[in-house]
Amino acid sequence: MFPDDLDVTKDGTIFFSDASTKSDYETMVLEFLSDPSGRLIQFEPKTKKFTVLIDKVHFANGVQLAEDEEFVLVSETGRGRVLRLMQAIYEMS
Repeated sequence: MFPDDLDVTKDGTIFFSDASTKSDYETMVLEFLSDPSGRLIQFEPKTKKFTVLIDKVHFANGVQLAEDEEFVLVSETGRGRVLRLMQAIYEMS
């Protein structure tokens, strides 16, 4: 409901953050006051498949793929931290 950032691998796989499944830009403060619903999502253009890699992120707000693509980072704004997902995990999806 509130996608806000993305990064793309060399093979075209897209990782994007979705800040909330419940709130949009006008009601985003609700995401900070309720149970987290943000996500890190992977999209495979070849298969057109979406996979939720991490859920229950408190306002997922930013994605960064490592230069060597060994991991992807997602910012969890509501908790003031960055989550790291290793390549071996997202390749299993």
